[in-house]
Amino acid sequence: MDLFRLSFKDTPSFSAHQIKDDRVLGEQTIQLMADGAQCLASIWESAWREATGEQSIPGTALTAIPTRQLQQLYSQPSLAPSYQFQDPRFAQELGTTPADTTSQVPA
Repeated sequence: MDLFRLSFKDTPSFSAHQIKDDRVLGEQTIQLMADGAQCLASIWESAWREATGEQSIPGTALTAIPTRQLQQLYSQPSLAPSYQFQDPRFAQELGTTPADTTSQVPA
C-alpha cells in the first residue's frame, strides 16, 4: 500500500496525448515501474515461503510454459478478475462479507 500511495503522490497527471510521448514519462515512470516490479517480486517470494513452496512443489514440476499457452491462459477474463474493494463480487470471491473487506482497507 505504501508503494501505491507513493505512486499517486509523486506522479503527476498526464493527458492521453502526453502519455503517447515517451519523453513525458521518462525516468519517473521507469523508477515507478521498477519499484512496482520489486514490490511484486517481494510479494511472490513471501507467498512462496509462507506456502513452503520448496517442500510443496517438486522442482521437476517447475518448467517453462510455451508463450502461446501463456497467452491463451492470460486471455481468459475469468483467470484473475479485477474488482474494486467496495464491489460485493470482490467479497464474494474472497468468501467474506463486504463489511469484512472494507474494514481491512487501509486509509
